[in-house]
Amino acid sequence: MSQVAQAIIIQDQKHYDSAEDAIEAAINKLTTGVFTFSQLVMETRRGFADTNLREIYILLVQHCANHVRSVFVDSAQNRLILTDGLFTQSTKETLWPALAPFDAFLVALIEKLSFSTPTALPTEERLEHETSIGGRDQVILVSELLDCGFLLLDDRPGELPYYTLDSLFDEWGGRFKLFQKAHSAWAVKQRQSTLTTPQIDIEDDNFDVDTPTGYGVLRSDQLPEMEGNDDIDFAGLEKVLRESEARAAQRRLEHPAKRKGPATTPKKSLKPITIVIPRSKGSERHQVDAFLAKLLTMVAGGRLFTAQDWSTLAQGAAQTTITQEPIARIALDPVAKHPKVFLVTDQGGRCLLSINPMLRWDMLLSYPKTRAVCDKLLESA
Repeated sequence: MSQVAQAIIIQDQKHYDSAEDAIEAAINKLTTGVFTFSQLVMETRRGFADTNLREIYILLVQHCANHVRSVFVDSAQNRLILTDGLFTQSTKETLWPALAPFDAFLVALIEKLSFSTPTALPTEERLEHETSIGGRDQVILVSELLDCGFLLLDDRPGELPYYTLDSLFDEWGGRFKLFQKAHSAWAVKQRQSTLTTPQIDIEDDNFDVDTPTGYGVLRSDQLPEMEGNDDIDFAGLEKVLRESEARAAQRRLEHPAKRKGPATTPKKSLKPITIVIPRSKGSERHQVDAFLAKLLTMVAGGRLFTAQDWSTLAQGAAQTTITQEPIARIALDPVAKHPKVFLVTDQGGRCLLSINPMLRWDMLLSYPKTRAVCDKLLESA
């Protein structure tokens, strides 16, 4: 009898090496029934006493299929379902009903917004009526959709924010495959946008990669050398990018953007984390980044963009990538502040679009989508 008691005491006093391990063990123990956040906190601290509430909350959310902070996050697990402040083990029978309001939320946004014209979101009242998701949670969900690239923000001073759907969004094979109605609505929207896009002068012929204006895929030997004739330091660049992203994340934590929301009473057990909304200064850059990424994918694949003059060429590029024409003009303007990813040259009396052979990786530090396209092209070379 004493051996059994001793084993129970040892198990009860067991400590873990990390908060993640302690929370995992707590969830394993509590999912035999229904539990609250407070119960999880007490169970976690038995195994890892120094864990603070915010850390427990963030780690718990990652296990929850239908929490507003995790439902659109690719790394989220579908282990738990949250209902009226209570957590339970998810099953095939409970998962889809739990995700249905968020599927409806995406459908409502897709039907209201477009890929090219900035539009205000549906009213909070309409969205709540269609999805049963309250105004405060809607704000969080929109923030998450901006972070994952589903939406693009067009923040206009003195006005409500305007949004467009990002046609470059390609996460339907990952987390978003759970939202089947939204996926269908997105596909319909894309087909409609393609049907209404005017035809322009585009050829599909591949260029010889050795010619100055023709590129099939970007190879490492086509990238410019660094000063001193050394090869590009990809490892060093990756370190710079990670440090820059870490500093940006730290600044967002230290100086979170403030946004007024509807007067609702927050739940005591699950206090929402401060929402960070992108500032208006970055809106143009985000849209230029999306445009450059789309256009780079097309040109690197061998598509030829040519027109009788620069203005017509910019207009055609905007139509083909489903981008607002002013954004395309800014992105292709040789004197604009954005990176010169492309050159427009005169070839036999016609303007021809080509990739800038002097493009450097440091130009793209603030343009993650364009940089990601370059990475994929290099991997496939």
